[in-house]
Amino acid sequence: MMKMFYLIGYLILLYGCAPSIYESTATKLSIPMVSKNDSYFKNNFEIEKIIAIETTDEYLLSGIKRIIRYKDKLIILERKGVEIFVVNVGTGKVETHINRRGRGPGESMHVCDIAFDNEKEQILIFNDYEKLLYFGLDGSFIGEEKIGRLFENIIYDKGKIAFYNVREGYSCFPHSINIYDPQNKSWENIGKDTKIDFPIRGNGCLMVKSKHIWYSPILSSDLCMLGNHQIDIPYTLNMLSLPDDLKKKAASNPLSFIQDKRQTEIIYYIHSIRETENFLIFKTNFSGFLTMDKKDSELHWTLQTANEEIGVVMDYFPHDGDDNSILFIIRPDEWFKRQSNQSMESYLRKQIDALNVNEESNPILVFYKEKEKIRAFSH
Repeated sequence: MMKMFYLIGYLILLYGCAPSIYESTATKLSIPMVSKNDSYFKNNFEIEKIIAIETTDEYLLSGIKRIIRYKDKLIILERKGVEIFVVNVGTGKVETHINRRGRGPGESMHVCDIAFDNEKEQILIFNDYEKLLYFGLDGSFIGEEKIGRLFENIIYDKGKIAFYNVREGYSCFPHSINIYDPQNKSWENIGKDTKIDFPIRGNGCLMVKSKHIWYSPILSSDLCMLGNHQIDIPYTLNMLSLPDDLKKKAASNPLSFIQDKRQTEIIYYIHSIRETENFLIFKTNFSGFLTMDKKDSELHWTLQTANEEIGVVMDYFPHDGDDNSILFIIRPDEWFKRQSNQSMESYLRKQIDALNVNEESNPILVFYKEKEKIRAFSH
C-alpha cells in the first residue's frame, strides 16, 4: 500500500499533450503531489441529508446503478437493470415504481441506463432492445423510439442525448460519444471509433452530469468534459500512464493484463467524476476516491470514508444533478455495526432517530454538501 501511495504521489501530474482524437481548447495545469489524507474530505464537506429508502416486499433494491437528483426527487435505476424508483428526498418514500418487464411497448428485459429531461420532467430509459423509452415522473408511459445500437450510458442535456460506449460484448468504443437530437432525429459523433476489449467496470458511472458532463475513457488518464459540440480535457493524470506493452495487453488480452502484477501499481481506470462548486471527486481502480481542489489543482486521496459522528463506513457513488452535493451509500448491515459519537450534532441525531431501518432494508443514502467557510482556511 505504501509503495502504491508513493508512486501516486510522485507520478500524478498533468501533462500538456492530449490525444489527437479530441478537439480540446482546455489549458493544461500542473497538479502538485497527491496526499493520502482521509480527513481532507470531511474538512471540506459536511452531511446535508440522510435518506432511508422505503423498503417493502415490492420495493427492494439489489443495489444502485444510476441515481439522478431532481428537486425533491431521486430517480433510481437498481443495479440489476430491471426496476426504476422515484423516491421523495424528504421522506424516503417511493412515489413511483416502474417495473415493465416484457417485449411490448414501454417494456424491457434489461435497462441499460436512464437519464432525465428537466424541462419536460420525463424519465428516459434506454433498454436492451436498443430502444429509448419516455416516462412521466408518475410512471406513465409516453412513447418510445428505436435507436438501433446498444450503448452503456446515456445523459440528457440541453435537448439532446449523449450516448456513450457502443457495446459489443466486452468491446467498447471509449473515445467516441454519439449525440442524438430527438427533435430532428439526427446524430452527431464526437471523438474516434477506436474499439477496445476491456471488461472491467468500476462501482460507479462512466459518465456523470453535475456542473458539467464528465467522463474518462477506459485505459485513459484524461478527465474529459463534454460541451459545445466538443470534448475538452481540462486535466490529464500522467501517472506513469500505461506502458505501451501493458496498454497493448489490456486492450487485446484483459485477463493477462489483470494478472500482471505491474497493473496494481498504476491507475488505468478513472470513473465516477463529479463536480461541485470548488472540487472534482472521482474514483480509480485503487480503493477509495480522489478529491481535487479546482482552485489550486491539489489532489487528495481518501482511502476510506468513515463519518466519525455517525460511526459508519460508506462508499462514494456519483449521482446526476447540479446540486453541489456528493453522495455516499451505506449498506444496511454496515449501518447496524455503527458506533455513534455521543457528541453528535443535534440535526444529525434528529435525522437518524427518524430513520426506519433494519438489516433487510434498502441502502441508506447520505448526501454531503460543501462547508460554507472561507476558502483560505479549507485545507
